[in-house]
Amino acid sequence: MLSARLLRRPTMRHIARAGALALTLHARSLTAQGSMQASEATTADTPSRANRSAAGRGAPTSNVARAVDEIRFAVLPLPEQLRDGATVMRMDSTHQPVVVRQGSNGMVCMRVVPGEAAWDARCYEATIARLIFRAGELAMSGLTIDSLGPRIQAEARAGTLTLPTQPVAAYRALGPERSYVPATGAVTSEMEIWQSLHVPFATAEAMGLPDESTISAPERDRVPYVVSSGTWWAHVMIGHQTARARSSTR
Repeated sequence: MLSARLLRRPTMRHIARAGALALTLHARSLTAQGSMQASEATTADTPSRANRSAAGRGAPTSNVARAVDEIRFAVLPLPEQLRDGATVMRMDSTHQPVVVRQGSNGMVCMRVVPGEAAWDARCYEATIARLIFRAGELAMSGLTIDSLGPRIQAEARAGTLTLPTQPVAAYRALGPERSYVPATGAVTSEMEIWQSLHVPFATAEAMGLPDESTISAPERDRVPYVVSSGTWWAHVMIGHQTARARSSTR
C-alpha cells in the first residue's frame, strides 16, 4: 500500500496543477455556456464566422487559419467519429477560456500550452471535466492534495458537485515538436495517443484490473490498469504498443 500511495502522489499533484490552470478553465465554460458563447461571438474564432467576415469585408484570414489549426490538433486524441462534435477551447491572452468551436457531443478538447511536451492535447467528457475544474479550484484555495478526495466526496453527498454515474472517457495526445505537422495534421510515430476511463473512487480490485503499482512498464502497453485506485482521480489507463500515427483533417 505504501508504494501505491507514493505512486499516486505525483499523479495527484500533476492533475491538481493542471486543473488549476488550462484544463480547469475550459471546464468552467461548461457550466456557463451562455457567457462563453458570447465570448465566442466577439473573438470571431469559429471558422464559419471568420469565413463570413473575410468574405464580406475582405478581412485577413489569419484567424480562420488559426482556428482550423487549433481545432485540428485539439481533437486529435479523439476517435474520428467524435471529432466533429467536440467543443474546442483555448486560452486567450488574459488566460481566460474562449470557445473556438461549440460542440454537441459532450466532449471538450484543448491544446495545453505550455504542456508536458511541445504538443499536448487533452479531451474529457463534460462531467469529469467539471470535476477536474473543481479539484483545481480547491487546490488553488490551499487545500492539500490528500484532502481533495474527502472534500470532493463531501460536496458530492451534499449535491453541490456531480460525479459521473458511469465510466467516462478521456483522451490524450502528447509528443515532441517533430511529432506533428500543424499545416497538414500529419502525425509521426513519436506522437503518443492513449485513452482512459474515469471512475471516481472505484478501486482496481472492484474493477478486476491490476493496480498501477503491480504492473511493469512493458505490460502497460498491453494491459489496462488502474491509476490512483480508490481516489477521485481513479481511472483505467488504456495504452498502446505503438502510437497511432495518423492525420487529422478536422
